[in-house]
Amino acid sequence: MRREKKNKLSIYLIRKDVSADGIIVQDSGLINREINGSKIYIRPSETKRPAWISNFFGSELSGEKGIFSSVPSAALIVPVKVETKTLRKFAITFGAGYHLLEKGVFEEHFGLRVVLNVVDEKNIRVIDKTNLGALVKQTREQAGRSAETSEFGIDIEQDLIQAFTGLSIDHALGKTISGKDSLHVSVPNTFRNIDELLRLCFRYYRSIGYKTKFPWIDQIEEIREARKIEELDVQLIQRINGDKHEKLWMAIPEIIDWADFDCFKYRKSEKAEKYRDLQIPDFIKEHEKYKEAFTIGLLKKYKAYCFFETSPEKSWRIYDCIYIEISERDRVYTLTNGKWYQINKDFSKDVEKEYSRILSTKSPVSLPNCPTRREKTANPIIESQYNEYAAKKGHFALLDRKIVIHSGSPIEICDLYSMNKEFIHVKHYGGSSVLSHLFNQGIVSAELFSSHVSYRKDMNKRIPADYQVQKPDQPINPEEYKVIFAIISSSKDALEIPFFSKVSLRNSFRRLNLYRYKVYLQKIEVDGRVQLETDKTTKKKN
Repeated sequence: MRREKKNKLSIYLIRKDVSADGIIVQDSGLINREINGSKIYIRPSETKRPAWISNFFGSELSGEKGIFSSVPSAALIVPVKVETKTLRKFAITFGAGYHLLEKGVFEEHFGLRVVLNVVDEKNIRVIDKTNLGALVKQTREQAGRSAETSEFGIDIEQDLIQAFTGLSIDHALGKTISGKDSLHVSVPNTFRNIDELLRLCFRYYRSIGYKTKFPWIDQIEEIREARKIEELDVQLIQRINGDKHEKLWMAIPEIIDWADFDCFKYRKSEKAEKYRDLQIPDFIKEHEKYKEAFTIGLLKKYKAYCFFETSPEKSWRIYDCIYIEISERDRVYTLTNGKWYQINKDFSKDVEKEYSRILSTKSPVSLPNCPTRREKTANPIIESQYNEYAAKKGHFALLDRKIVIHSGSPIEICDLYSMNKEFIHVKHYGGSSVLSHLFNQGIVSAELFSSHVSYRKDMNKRIPADYQVQKPDQPINPEEYKVIFAIISSSKDALEIPFFSKVSLRNSFRRLNLYRYKVYLQKIEVDGRVQLETDKTTKKKN
């Protein structure tokens, strides 16, 4: 039997509000013509010698003939009556035809939505995902055989699914189907009967059947549509200019060496005022001096500077340091590390409810407030100095920076350990990645402590005899132990952390509770009335 020819198609659904003349980039070199009720745009391919011929070989291959390359580009715009009274436009691109489309003219996640409705959930081949935990990681996982989603190790609360590839249950869309913003199929359809395929794709795009197979898929979604981002940015500016800064705060977007920390500034000048934390009111006060109206352009132009005692300073755009949560109908939007995300409201309510419960459970440990340095800026003392201070004042064993090597990896047990079997992990307030890193540290340490004799023995070597684990060779009872996450914050309000940190905290609590540990979250207040003369202060006096 003669094998049926297949065409590999990349299909985009054009947004309803985009006019026909706004789909294709403006380029006088494009050729266009009508074809069967559709319109095709072609960028003539240029035959040219590849750059590597001269860059790598110099003149050695200058006389060789037949070494040429060309990249053809075409985009077919197809209007289709998808429903009785609904006309939608699709773009089918060929070669490098994607570059002929204007930015933002197509529906985001069109291809992904179609695939989720059509893919056989037991025959998935590839998943592209972004993990929003301690370290934002983009990964592509490819199975050596068809597999279910559970075999891809998806964290349904912290993984943002970007693309799916798998076997289709509807052979009208081919055998293997893949989708992100565009849909990739291999089908026998040509331009003469493409309408029926596009109508089918649209029906799958509109279907909510995928919610049965993948009920968690819509919990978190990155927003990339320019107009929605602009709309949310307007609300951000309104919140900054308003009297109440509810659900709006600042934090550094990456982990820094607090042991070397000196101060924050909103201007690089030596005379600029120094701050101990990044806070919205301080940023506003600094820039009100210039009588500039706050705009998104300003937030992306100006920077927050972090100065250290010995290392070069770091800086981040103010926009990347701002965290805000905005509620709209059935969605919550959050700005995290310079990107907007859409969060399902039910999921958000569940996370907030559990966070409130965690925060309302009083920690059994009494930690001293964090003193400030005896100098003009009144910065809180750095983490390592606080741990030393708390260890002496509260009679804790100091384990800060005392590392255990387990399976070749350095593991920090905790910062402080008490005679009451309390593992205390201390961190200065920071953004999602900073706090998620803290919670992850607590999980790793507690899991190893519970399951590895060698880990318990190594811990005993690093603490005084009165604090040591009795009979480390024997299994321990985790119910006797507590894990406390303590966050140093200058804010006078109740402890508020970014949404994705709350998700990470919730996951940490659940995992640790499975081991039967008792887990607590605690705020460490900064007390400007208590000042310590640190080594750094002494050096400055000298």
